[in-house]
Amino acid sequence: MQGVPFKEIYCQDCKIILARYNEDYFSDSSVDELSKLHYYYHIREGHSIIVRKKTDNAKSLLVL
Repeated sequence: MQGVPFKEIYCQDCKIILARYNEDYFSDSSVDELSKLHYYYHIREGHSIIVRKKTDNAKSLLVL
């Protein structure tokens, strides 16, 4: 059974997941735009923000 694919916005400096977005509803460009708008504090402070692709049952993460 395939899990629901989603993208995570992750701060490598804080080691926390900031948000998760379902791939069915949010395109790559909309996730990038949302991360810039909502997590500008992390970006402004020089934190490393990445978008990771994941499914519910996946053990490993892919960095986009």
